[in-house]
Amino acid sequence: MKYDSVLTSIIADLENLAKVEDPTRKTVAASFITRSGDPLHKIPEMLAWNQYYGWYYNKPDKLGDFLDRMHKEEPGYKIGVSEYGAGGSAEHHEEKIRRPFPIFHEWHPEEFQATVHEGNWKAINDRPFVWGSYVWNMFDFGSHFRREGDAIGINDKGMVSYDRKIKKDAFYFYKANWSEEPVIRITNSRFLIREKDEINVKVYSNLGDVELFVNDESVGTQTGENGTLVWEGISLEKGNNRVKAVGQKNGESFSHSVVWMYEKNTAISFVIAFLRWLIKPFIVLLLGLTFWFVRMLVKKRVKSWGKAGVILLLILAVLILVAITVAQIFGARLGINLFEYSLI
Repeated sequence: MKYDSVLTSIIADLENLAKVEDPTRKTVAASFITRSGDPLHKIPEMLAWNQYYGWYYNKPDKLGDFLDRMHKEEPGYKIGVSEYGAGGSAEHHEEKIRRPFPIFHEWHPEEFQATVHEGNWKAINDRPFVWGSYVWNMFDFGSHFRREGDAIGINDKGMVSYDRKIKKDAFYFYKANWSEEPVIRITNSRFLIREKDEINVKVYSNLGDVELFVNDESVGTQTGENGTLVWEGISLEKGNNRVKAVGQKNGESFSHSVVWMYEKNTAISFVIAFLRWLIKPFIVLLLGLTFWFVRMLVKKRVKSWGKAGVILLLILAVLILVAITVAQIFGARLGINLFEYSLI
């Protein structure tokens, strides 16, 4: 954003008006401008930035570098964060946390949303010169142009679902950091069918030492940072696995339990990999091959001995496309979208 004298004049008039109306209150402005010395930043008494590190750009912890730069270049600024966060669906889960495409894509795993908040909050909490921050957002909310996550027309950056019924993992992360009530919550609790037999288990808690049990056997005690405790390399048995986290406060015990199922099945693993990584390129390839085969036949560029093979391949490609189309139609009746699981 370039310097705009008219806009600067308007903001200055608003500042003066605010002081006339109530000289006892501080004035604050939210900014998208990343130039620390912009004239607009000199007008209000306090500043805050809308910054989505880890979601729309860069990595979650890089929010700290941005805040440090602003503080170094303009040490007189009173710096806050007016918006930060990430989208997440309580229905989308994955073992290996990968960065999803933030806009116009169906896959918004709950695990990545929580990871962004962990990194952003640490960056904010570690810097005493930051006067305040505002999580965006408490609840999923309507946004007509949104075509992403698990619902059309919804901004899924909320820590609680649109209908206020589901508290996502990010909600418990902040509760563990901010609430005085005892909190202990195993994350990924809705990720019921696990894809690997060795996983990391994360718990949000404000109880200090927390002990983790897997199938009634202790796998150790952890003391976390910023309400986050992680047990790495936890082995799951075939079938159901009962995982329980236990902590104490003032002599009283608190716990949270989940049951995760691990079933090693090569066919299921192949289907999952196909839906995540191959279904979209595969369909594009089939459409391209179908067009090419038809063109070869129409242009009569196939020798007589190869014509039967091309026709056979064309029929096979068309049949596969029809099968995928039929599966998508029937799946839609059950609320299943085959393309929703794609990470491409």
